[in-house]
Amino acid sequence: MEAYPINKKWTLVHQDRLAEWQGEQKRRMHARTTINADSSLGILGRADEEGSPEWYVRKVLDNSISAKQLQSLAVSLRTQPIGWVKAFVEAQGQVALANVLGKYNRKQTTGPTNPTVNDKDLDREYDIVKCLKALMNNKYGADDALEHAPIVNALGASLISPRLNTRKLVSEVLTFLCHWAEGRGHQKVLQALDSLKSTQGENGRFDAWMRIVEVTVDGRGKMGSLVGASDEVRSGGIGMENLLMEYAVASLFLVNMIVDAPERDLHLRCHIRAQFTACGIKRILNKMEQFQYDIIDKQVERYRSNEIIDYEDLLEKENQVDGQDPEPQDLNDPVQIVQAIMSKVNGSHSADYFVSSLQHLLLIRDNEAEDRLRMFQL
Repeated sequence: MEAYPINKKWTLVHQDRLAEWQGEQKRRMHARTTINADSSLGILGRADEEGSPEWYVRKVLDNSISAKQLQSLAVSLRTQPIGWVKAFVEAQGQVALANVLGKYNRKQTTGPTNPTVNDKDLDREYDIVKCLKALMNNKYGADDALEHAPIVNALGASLISPRLNTRKLVSEVLTFLCHWAEGRGHQKVLQALDSLKSTQGENGRFDAWMRIVEVTVDGRGKMGSLVGASDEVRSGGIGMENLLMEYAVASLFLVNMIVDAPERDLHLRCHIRAQFTACGIKRILNKMEQFQYDIIDKQVERYRSNEIIDYEDLLEKENQVDGQDPEPQDLNDPVQIVQAIMSKVNGSHSADYFVSSLQHLLLIRDNEAEDRLRMFQL
């Protein structure tokens, strides 16, 4: 070939490049033809193709998806290319999963030891939450969740699922959503907890959730043993102690995220923290410290230290507005709180209503019945 004249060499190079170009054109034409054919099929056509995103959506919608197929869907959402996951979201797959999850939530009654709960339903609930968690791992799924309230509401309702694994997983997903979209995710999580409050007939936003957290922590046996343990812990087998600690960690992460997410709104943080206080968060934190687990201790310390900082900032801000009014130095001291309120409303019509409210509280009968607790909640 070295002996070829220069013109022939250029001819050979030209023919080689031309063959490559023609081959590339054929491949592009074939790709366009394939895409057009797929588009002509539409969602209904692809729904018949087993293993496609649309096929899974159809199986979820008509409630014919088996437990094995649901588990395969969770694997596909974690391992398939992002285009596959996007197609599933665009086919309203995430909304379909949330609707099914909502149905299971409505079938269940509150409590981790409810004997009427069907194990098959609990398995499906857990698998659906796994699918939703996988969907939240990308922008398309997270954004779609914020656009459709039933998705976050269904996740919020599963915070009181009878199964500990599910409650832990949901806590992790909601913690992530609190971070998402610069405050919009946090707002959606609070709305989901408000929805849970309404469906459970509670007075406080966090009452139903915190009650389950406390019951779960109380179910731990003495020193991590089965002595005095709840039925849920006894039936959990080996590793239940670790699962309890992981659930406590997940719950604390979510609590701290709900409180701390509104970084620029001091009053909102104090308001949310007051709601947690009303449902016994301080008592629950003391119980969680008994795990003697470093990560739990750090989250408890984070809650308490941020509480002190926020209250100090709040008092400083209030004093700047009206420096003459004495403010309570300890917002956990009811005497100082009452004195501070009276200093603000003294001599006004508001003082009459405030005194009347205190008188009504004083007249509540001194007994240990549930009615007394209910009246203070109201």
